[in-house]
Amino acid sequence: MLKKLLSLLIAFTLLMAIAPSASGETAKLSMSLVQPSLNESTIAVGRDFYVIIRLSGTAAENSAEVTLEKDGKVFRSVRAGLANDYNMDYELLTSNGADSHGFIMPELLYNKDEPESFSYAWNKCWQHDGYICALISGGKYGGHIEKQNEDGTPFEELTEGEYSITASVKDASGNTVKESWKITLGTVGHKVLSRFSPAEHLYNVQGDAESNGWRVYIDAFAGYWSPSSLFLGQQDNSYFSEIKPEWQYADGLEYSTGTIHMYLYNISSTSTSETVENGILQATGAYRDQRVLMYRYDYGEPVLTYIEEDGSTRTMQGGFEPVGNPEKLVFYRAEITDSSCEDNITSLYEPEMKDVDLSLTDGINVNVGQWVTLVGLTPPFQNEEKDIVTLDDNSHKAMNRAATVAYVFTLDGNAVLTATRSIGLTRALAPDWNSTSIYEFSHSFEVTADMLGKLVVSVQVYDTYGQPVEGAESVFRMNVTNE
Repeated sequence: MLKKLLSLLIAFTLLMAIAPSASGETAKLSMSLVQPSLNESTIAVGRDFYVIIRLSGTAAENSAEVTLEKDGKVFRSVRAGLANDYNMDYELLTSNGADSHGFIMPELLYNKDEPESFSYAWNKCWQHDGYICALISGGKYGGHIEKQNEDGTPFEELTEGEYSITASVKDASGNTVKESWKITLGTVGHKVLSRFSPAEHLYNVQGDAESNGWRVYIDAFAGYWSPSSLFLGQQDNSYFSEIKPEWQYADGLEYSTGTIHMYLYNISSTSTSETVENGILQATGAYRDQRVLMYRYDYGEPVLTYIEEDGSTRTMQGGFEPVGNPEKLVFYRAEITDSSCEDNITSLYEPEMKDVDLSLTDGINVNVGQWVTLVGLTPPFQNEEKDIVTLDDNSHKAMNRAATVAYVFTLDGNAVLTATRSIGLTRALAPDWNSTSIYEFSHSFEVTADMLGKLVVSVQVYDTYGQPVEGAESVFRMNVTNE
């Protein structure tokens, strides 16, 4: 589902080409820059990136050259036609095996009779079906491509500043058409960390980011390849491939600087949001350095729909609220039902009959025989160095987080119920689509006769090692009647 959403998003950017700074010599052939897109023309120093150019008109076959220049000096240069095959056996490549229809990531270009050419940086460019596609090496990723130019000289290190992407190609008459576009290598000051699913959530995040001027990364990172989202006319092209260490390094490099606006919703343990982006935040000490600002839904969902006691359906649109620092436990709401509920399971596509209390600060009112479900959030916190594991694919594992919530229900100073529940909320987003959020929970309790009266509920969150999480505690009242 994430890949489908990414495909739709990136495909939209194909309609927003950057206007060139200089026109070509002939009106019969022109070029427009698809990627880097206008909204993502600032790129982290050192990471590889794709240059994708759409051709309008007839171009001579394999006549394209793409350079990265600054102040008239060429720092990188790649040309089409220097390779005759793709190395589909590369050990770090994974793909779905579908027909690519000639749209293959340029990293794989080489000459079949010259195996060492797989490591050449200057041949990573192709020209096909109205497009030029090139890989520009940032010089930091330690992949299979050597960090040197065609003449054997080592790459000159790229530094922050304004650069030009310049593309040249010959038209049908042999005339050279050249166009340039400005990009910046540097830090994006404010960027978004969020899951891209479900669709309602992505829509909300994009709107919030746009209104605040924050970057949402939509352009494909080098090493992440889906022709249907990169090239017009390839909407039915189902081919997908990736070089995980490459694109995850690039993704992480972007999140290693700047202020991160993190939306705590639906983040699973295997998502890019967790393993790559939150992983690099942990590895670089971003929480300790207060580079991370966190947000949550006021009700816990983009849209909260349920059936009221009179049978009517109520729908509430959720909005974002900042998570306080150092707020480590948030209760979104309490749900009160007449039937039993399972811990850490919620269905968003089948509304259920319930009463919803959106604020626990004034207490919860419930009857004996009902069930109360507490729905909440435990934000991530800075791990110690020993708890951060860096993997070979440039992802990370943060081994410590909020793991359990302990509850003590007391009546007149005596405990009538103690319980410890795990954290990890599974949302049923559709009949065949579940997603588990590692920072959220829903915990259900049966209200029994021995709880009749004014209860005090004390709550404490514990981490992976069974230690209390500082700042992750709460006390509220629950008024139990027998009506």
